[in-house]
Amino acid sequence: MPRRQDGGAAEPFARGPRPDPCDPLPEIPLAVAPRGRTAEPMTLSRLILAASLLGALAACAGPSEPPPVKIEQAERQIADGIQLLDVRTRGEWDAGRLGHAKFATVTEDGFLEKAKAQLDPAKPVLVYCRSGKRSAKAVAQLRTAGFTTVHDMAGGIIAWQAAGKPVVK
Repeated sequence: MPRRQDGGAAEPFARGPRPDPCDPLPEIPLAVAPRGRTAEPMTLSRLILAASLLGALAACAGPSEPPPVKIEQAERQIADGIQLLDVRTRGEWDAGRLGHAKFATVTEDGFLEKAKAQLDPAKPVLVYCRSGKRSAKAVAQLRTAGFTTVHDMAGGIIAWQAAGKPVVK
């Protein structure tokens, strides 16, 4: 063990009084600014507080929305009896639709009322349109209206048909 100059044993890393773990963080000034500008110094405790607040805000944002459901998964959900909602126009509906789909055009007034009249908000819903844009809008509206589990079919009926899946006329 190293010896002090007076002959006593030196304690490793003994350079002064040991900090009390209950004391607040030391105020170490930190300053960051672009070149040519001065910045207000930010203490370490303020920096930690800011980082904590950002973390709390991110946690409050909640989970992000699930991605659109791929055709294979949509097919399984349909086979399992999920509620199916077509949000295209009447002409598109008449040209071909998925088997047991309900119909409510998202671009028309009264969309939510029509959807609520045909669907159970407590049961999962799979929404589709022609390519995926209108169904994404419909999904957002249904979630806001209190539907608990709403899925968007990726690529709409175009992707469904491109995968060789059947439509009803």
